[in-house]
Amino acid sequence: MKGLRSTAAQAHRLDRLQALRRSVTAVLHEEPAHDARAQLHPCLSPSAWHVGHTHFVEALWLRRNLLGNADDLDGLDALYVPEVCPKHSRGPQLPDPARLLDWCDHMARRADAAWQQAYTRHRRHGMVSRHYLLHFLEQHYAQHLETLRMIQQIAALTNHRADSPASRLQTRDPTWEWVDVPAQTLRVGEPGATPAPYDNELGPHDAALAPHALARRPVSNGQWLAFMEAGGYERAAHWSDAGWAWRRRLEQAAPHHWRLSEQGWYAVHADGRTDSLHPDDPVMGISWHEAQAFARWSGTRLPHELEWLRAVRSGALDQLGAAWEWMANPLYAFPGYRDFPYPGYTLPWCDGQHYVLKGGSRWTEDDIRRPDFRNFYTADMRHVFAGLRVARRQPD
Repeated sequence: MKGLRSTAAQAHRLDRLQALRRSVTAVLHEEPAHDARAQLHPCLSPSAWHVGHTHFVEALWLRRNLLGNADDLDGLDALYVPEVCPKHSRGPQLPDPARLLDWCDHMARRADAAWQQAYTRHRRHGMVSRHYLLHFLEQHYAQHLETLRMIQQIAALTNHRADSPASRLQTRDPTWEWVDVPAQTLRVGEPGATPAPYDNELGPHDAALAPHALARRPVSNGQWLAFMEAGGYERAAHWSDAGWAWRRRLEQAAPHHWRLSEQGWYAVHADGRTDSLHPDDPVMGISWHEAQAFARWSGTRLPHELEWLRAVRSGALDQLGAAWEWMANPLYAFPGYRDFPYPGYTLPWCDGQHYVLKGGSRWTEDDIRRPDFRNFYTADMRHVFAGLRVARRQPD
């Protein structure tokens, strides 16, 4: 990208943005093959919508909001602004994949030129001077890329042929190596080293933590199988009322991407591969309802996100980043919260129904793989590459 390499940091960030753009559009060429305009899951948009939406949002912030040069976006808000276009209505409005990719290529070229203009003429603008807008858009591409991997996994589950694992999954006892934490005060919500934190990460304050302990490792596939074989999915006593109502509607009493053959359980991955399940790998593909039921069955509990954050800061946890980890608490705004850079990213979801997830999965990009990042989903979502790590209260 000639003319944009005035600083090493700027060049690095622009290269990263371009790489994420390419990864997003590449999904339309990758296996498993699927109808890019079809809605494969009621809570997910068609994959083609995510591809178009990410390019639209880059143009919206860079060319319309910053440079005031985006007449070509007129009319596209009705398709690519989520609040305007409900998920179920997006597929029929999308162009065919070939036309969409041509449009994305055109948008990428215009964006490259616009970045050059932004760093030449608006270098002192608050969204440009510290590369905030670049980081913000990188994170936006990264989040949608992981969502595209979720769609790929659903396509793989729909299209895969039954397989046999190379080895049978074995149970593991629900025992833990505990990391004990005494009562203390944790400083939370500082801007820190992240150039573009989301608004729900900010609001400096001190939080008092009671004595507690976290498991050093997340719950494993083998431990989850032990829960299943002990009747964990069949006993209402392990579940909340809402969780049991959800469980009774569940078609498969096993993690989302597990499948069963005569030789035992195996996994279907987002790239279409099937593989044996290792008993000591972190379990993935469960909802908050399931995570809570496992914790009750095992005599433990889910951690609060601030307990998890303290343990991560001290370097005490192992196997981070293999699966998102469900927290006990719903999303909430920190003291002193302010909407930024736009209203609507956080507060609508501070409704007591969206639970926090921390850490990241194997499909999470580095751009959002940071301890302070707060992912959030409703308690019934099990396609989101999530597992759990248990905690317990310590005596005072």
